[in-house]
Amino acid sequence: MLKPYLISMIEKYNNSASVKAGADVINGSFGVVSNGVFVNDSQATHVVYQVGKGDDNHTDFTISSGADVRVFALKDWEGKELQISSEHITYGSSENYASISAGTTLATDTTGKLIIDADAATATGYVYLKVTKKIEFDGDGVLGQICIGA
Repeated sequence: MLKPYLISMIEKYNNSASVKAGADVINGSFGVVSNGVFVNDSQATHVVYQVGKGDDNHTDFTISSGADVRVFALKDWEGKELQISSEHITYGSSENYASISAGTTLATDTTGKLIIDADAATATGYVYLKVTKKIEFDGDGVLGQICIGA
């Protein structure tokens, strides 16, 4: 599960045009928008954050290809934080939740999830998250500040 830390992040920023899912995507996944279509991407500029129905509202549900989606430009949220469950983090072969601490940088992968990437801050113009602290959020979670590489 992924959730903006402040409600104002949702209220003030939203896609202004109709955006469709270019493939089946998991709610809370990262990607890009091109020609009105959202797809997962390793150099994410957007996050899809749909409002679920009923019990799905609190799960990582799948959004079907072609569905209208609500996306947010990550640059609009620069400096703000996201709450992220461990379900949205893919760990390398020698990594796990214990590998993360305050200051760890997370970048996106091609599946729309996050990976630990020590070099994320050096990639000019790309969005990454800097872990500010570990939290209880749907199990093991982190609070990540949205940053753009300089």
